[in-house]
Amino acid sequence: MGARKVRERKVEKDLEVYKKILELLPSDSYTISYLRKNDFGGRIERQFSQEIDKICDHRDRPEFFFINKDLEKLRVKLFKEFYLFNLRIMEKCFVCKDDDRYYKYSQYMMHPVID
Repeated sequence: MGARKVRERKVEKDLEVYKKILELLPSDSYTISYLRKNDFGGRIERQFSQEIDKICDHRDRPEFFFINKDLEKLRVKLFKEFYLFNLRIMEKCFVCKDDDRYYKYSQYMMHPVID
């Protein structure tokens, strides 16, 4: 197989991965919409966090790896940021007593401690 064919197959494979990521996180998805509309200063819908968990579940699956090193670095960064964002929500929030569909920031997290 020639070098050109190998490049074409790599590009095709990367396009397949890109399509899988778009299926997982379409631009009109609940998650993207929530990110655009929410200022994260108050309550956070638990469904949002659960959706991020679903996205993060795919971060180590080989079928979501790009062949192109630059694309793969971007993919790793994207999944890492989603993971860290959700981790912060879990660390700094608690389930609302009045409505368990939401998380709320702990008062201790709203006001930083000064040494």
